[in-house]
Amino acid sequence: MGFQFIHLNSYSRTRTKTKDGAKWSAQDILNEADRTKGHCDHVKEPSPPIILEGSKDFVKELQKELDDYANSMKDKKGRNFRKDGLCMIAGVFSCPPDNEKNWEKIKEDSINFLKKTWGKRVKVIIEHGDEACKHVHFYIIPNHGEKFDDLHPGKKAANLIKDNNGLKGEQNKAYKEAMSQFQDDYYMNVGHQNGLTRLGPGRKRLTREEWKKVKNEALLNAEMDKKSENLIKKAVIISQAAKFEEKNLENNKIGNKNLKKDNLKLVKEIYENEQKYTSLIKD
Repeated sequence: MGFQFIHLNSYSRTRTKTKDGAKWSAQDILNEADRTKGHCDHVKEPSPPIILEGSKDFVKELQKELDDYANSMKDKKGRNFRKDGLCMIAGVFSCPPDNEKNWEKIKEDSINFLKKTWGKRVKVIIEHGDEACKHVHFYIIPNHGEKFDDLHPGKKAANLIKDNNGLKGEQNKAYKEAMSQFQDDYYMNVGHQNGLTRLGPGRKRLTREEWKKVKNEALLNAEMDKKSENLIKKAVIISQAAKFEEKNLENNKIGNKNLKKDNLKLVKEIYENEQKYTSLIKD
């Protein structure tokens, strides 16, 4: 059923120079997301993004939030935040073409994962429907006074080594391990239950037949997890029903013809659970 994909990039308010040329700024990235003319030439027929979290004016709103964040920050010497200082994480997760039937669930689980990881720092989440591969972009901005690197798992890990006088090689190793752990966390929260593999065939160096077997195993694991979850839910309903019968017999034994309030509450709870899980529990 394909492999998971989630990726993070960091951006500043101005373009920065790299050995490969100028790196886009946060403004450029947001314009591309909003399908602003001149920023999405790679898309043949651009269409407006689908807003999943945030408002349709997210570009202007995030620009202001980035400026407000920068104004809240000072370096160790009390100087203003640099224009080329990193201040926004732009991430993307996608759906393999052969797993589109699970796309809505992948989106839901992924968004829950983002909120669990970064909370209200996740400002905007959008979906693009004008490209071949289904994908969602998300944008994260630190709280005022919060160090940007503390939000990025790799940078945070590398800084911990650096602060303890670790060598550059040790910092790079810590960065890679933290990003690998981030992928593991995404797999446990999203990929596993949606039949996605943790790694693709290229990373594992698998033959076509081996890769097909891995995908089938991933799908089977996801189905088994769903069945286990449904059995647990069924057991809860049966347990609640048993408690009700027990209390009902006790009331009858002492001559109380009217059910107590807690019994009525339990009856209502059992009924609601049965309605909620009827479609799931089918032997």
